[in-house]
Formats: sequence, C-alpha cells, structure tokens
Amino acid sequence: MEKYDVKFKKKFGQNFLKDINVVKKIVRTADIDGKSLVIEVGPGGGIMTRELSLVSNNVLAYEIDEELKDEHIKRVENFFAFNDKNNCKRVYEWLKQH
Repeated sequence: MEKYDVKFKKKFGQNFLKDINVVKKIVRTADIDGKSLVIEVGPGGGIMTRELSLVSNNVLAYEIDEELKDEHIKRVENFFAFNDKNNCKRVYEWLKQH
C-alpha cells in the first residue's frame, strides 16, 4: 500500500490484494448478479470493490481503518461511510431497506 501512502497496521491483521487478475477471477467465480447484496469486509484501497460493483448494484464495504477508508472514498463512486458508534444499527437498517 506504499503507493497510497498508508502503513500496514498489525492490530488489524491487514493483507492487501494487488493483482487485478486475481481479483477478477475471484469476482468471476463468485455467484453474483446485479441484485446480489455483497458485503466486503476490509475493502482497503477498493480494488475488489470496484470489480464487485461492476456485477452488483449492492456492494456494502466496511473499513475500520480510517486511513484506508479515506483512500477508498477517493477510488469508489457512491461510497457512504458509517463511522460512529451506531455502525451495526445503521448497516442493519440499510440492509432492511435494500
């Protein structure tokens, strides 16, 4: 993640996908269509999120690392952030509505 000027944080156990071919293969192998709800935990720089959003209109990505969340916002359209103590409640309400 050097190109994003972000440092790995051991406490989050971070690992990052870098190879777009691997990402595309993962997305292609998954059983996802336009109506699928995809929940991505730890989207990092958004490489997987971008590919997922090409096949689903409902990608919910949750990033706990504030530095990475900022990088993700720069790279992914229609990003909305929940970053307060009501995360679980807000995600639950969003899921019920969609």
